[in-house]
Formats: sequence, structure tokens, C-alpha cells
Amino acid sequence: MRTPRRIAALGLAGLAFFTLAVSCQSGLPVDVNAVGSTAEALAQTAQAGGQQAGTALAHLPATVTALAATAQAVAGTVVANVTELAPTAEALVTQAGEAAETAEAFATNAQVDQATAQAAIEQYAQQVLGTTVTVLRAGGLEADIQRQIKLPQDGDQAQAATAGLALQSYGALLDGGAASVSYGSGVVAGDLTVDINSSSLGAFSFDSAAATPSTAADALALALQTFPALADRDFSPYPVQVGYAWKFIGDVPGFDPKTLQAGLTGEAVLLAVTPAGFKRSVISVVVGKGDFAAQVFP
Repeated sequence: MRTPRRIAALGLAGLAFFTLAVSCQSGLPVDVNAVGSTAEALAQTAQAGGQQAGTALAHLPATVTALAATAQAVAGTVVANVTELAPTAEALVTQAGEAAETAEAFATNAQVDQATAQAAIEQYAQQVLGTTVTVLRAGGLEADIQRQIKLPQDGDQAQAATAGLALQSYGALLDGGAASVSYGSGVVAGDLTVDINSSSLGAFSFDSAAATPSTAADALALALQTFPALADRDFSPYPVQVGYAWKFIGDVPGFDPKTLQAGLTGEAVLLAVTPAGFKRSVISVVVGKGDFAAQVFP
């Protein structure tokens, strides 16, 4: 392959030869020495240009390498900046979700009479569970309240399913626990005693400062002491991952879900005592009545 220096020299020599030939053909006197000097000067110029081109080519790999390193550094900076921004973007999305949840909770509370919600929770606790509760806050079944009701998995599923079906659902934070009450399957009587004891589902949980009892018998005694109105039910063991649980399925005095007349109505109960950390436990119950009894043990 011809180098740039060689190509330039050949071109200049050709130009000198062409000039000499034209001069001869035109009959003009030719100064050979002048032509020789001109050719020599042109050759030196070509040599200098070739050296400059060679120098530029010699430096070209280093220049390309430097540019590549610069591009790589810029790309690394861009990636680093995107990586640093990712947690911020994720946090903003989380904050937006929490804000939407809070706005939804406020909208729900605005539509629910708190006195009605509190009455439903208190009367359910008295009539169905045989206990008295202190309501700290009552309203709609909000997400933050629902998370405080600590139930076995089957209890969580029953509560969620019934809340989506019932005509009325309330939630409350209690002194030492949390609760929800849902009622109304197609019709609401407008009388809490009738509504609670016809088609309803209540879920209550209380934190205990005592560790989970070491035997099933002691755990059942603790649960029935917490919910004494259930003491006459014929409970049988129910499998759970941790702690103890029992179930009851049968008919109890109440109101017919369709006619709302006094009589027997179906009932399903999931009673549990589960550990909640060092020397702590949770005592919970889910009671489904009438059309919602089937939600407890589907």
C-alpha cells in the first residue's frame, strides 16, 4: 500500500514533468536549473506534509482511545444518576399511594356516621361475644383499621369477602384491639339487634400481654374467658400454622335472614389464640351468621 508521503511526492514530480513538457512544446526557453530547484522545493513540501500526516495518523489511536474513555465515563455518570434517582421515584410513588389511601379513608368517614358505627361494634360485642369494648375510633372499614384486626388466614379471607357483599360495614380501633362488623344481605332491618343476629359477620382481635398457653385446653379456656357468650358452643380443633384455633358450625337463636322473623339461624365461628412475639399473644374470633356463615369456612 502506498503511504501518503509517497503519493504526494509522486504527484509533485508528475506536476514538474508536466510543466517542463508544456514549456518545451510552446517553444519557450527552459531553465533546467530553475525547474530542478522548483522540483526540489516541491519535494521538500511534500515530505513535510507527509510527516504531518504521519504524525496525525500516529496520534489517531490515542485520540480514539481518549474519546472512548470519555464516552464511557459519561455513560457511567448517566447510569449512576439514574440509579440514584430510582429510589426517589419509587418513594414518590409510595407516597402518592399512601396519600390516595388517606383521601379514600377520609371520603369513607365522611359518608359513615361514627355514632352508628360505634353502636354497631359495641352491640355486636355485647350480644354475640358477651364482652364490653371501649371504642377509640369508629367509622367505615378503612385499610388502616383492617390491618389492626389480627386473624388467622381463613379469618382474613372471610372478613374481606363479607365486607364486599354486606350492605353495611364498620370498623373500629378498640382499647387493646380492633374490630369490624358487616351486616345486611339484600335487606337491612334498621334494627341493630335484628341485623346483627340475622346475616352478619364480626371479626374481633385483642392483644394479650401473656404468652400463648402451652396447651390447647388452656388456650381455649383463655379464648372463652375473652368471649364468654361463646362458651356454650361445641368447639372442635381447627388447623392453623401457629398457635391454636377451633371451629363451630351449627344453628343458634337469631332472626331468619330472609323474613327477619325470630327463629334459628346458621352460625360459623373461628376462634383462635396465636403468638405475637415474646410473651405476647393475640386472641381473635370471627363469627358469621345467616347468609354470611358460609364465608367463614367456604
